[in-house]
Amino acid sequence: MRIKDLFLLLALWGLIGCVGTSENNVPDDQPTLERAAVAAQAIVKLKFLGECNFIPDIKGEETSIPGKFKVLQKFTSTRYGSDEEEFVYKMFIQHKGGDATNIYNWEFTELIIENTATGKQEIYKPDDPVTEVNLEPRQVRFAGVMFTVVEETQNYIRLSTPKRLSHSKLKAVAKEIKPLFGSAFFHEVNKTERGSEYAALQGNNLFDYDNSESISKIN
Repeated sequence: MRIKDLFLLLALWGLIGCVGTSENNVPDDQPTLERAAVAAQAIVKLKFLGECNFIPDIKGEETSIPGKFKVLQKFTSTRYGSDEEEFVYKMFIQHKGGDATNIYNWEFTELIIENTATGKQEIYKPDDPVTEVNLEPRQVRFAGVMFTVVEETQNYIRLSTPKRLSHSKLKAVAKEIKPLFGSAFFHEVNKTERGSEYAALQGNNLFDYDNSESISKIN
């Protein structure tokens, strides 16, 4: 069964509902569908290698294995061109223990991303290498800022914008990038060679070379 059809059936059968309830009283070590979805979204961003605008209608269920969830969610992207397309992902994701609000305490076993219009599917496994999309230039969005990707690997990404970002905007961007890459480097569009970055994210530290207080912690 195509996951687009499964997504529809789940909604019609009422097996599960939209996630919208507060989890303030749920212990941090307790896995939930909402927490599984947060971790799943980070994995989708990493594997899909394109801008992902998630639609907040999360569906899924806990499987017969405690702490393992099936998560389905739609998102839109312009990965393949200027026109926005709709996709749906289905992921099986397992809580490994510890703080369930920490995305690093989850691991996935299978990810399927389907174009809802064409039915074309892409299947990802945890050990699959991240492959670059053959599009030039490719753009991604973090914290509302559209970047052009200069270079990308599993561990780091180089991004450019027409103008340098303010320190506060860099911090907002860094918070979204940190779960996906160990390092990030920020360039102006005409200065994209290595060593010409004006800011960099390394682990939990943001280095803004234009700012007198150049180091900020990113939690």
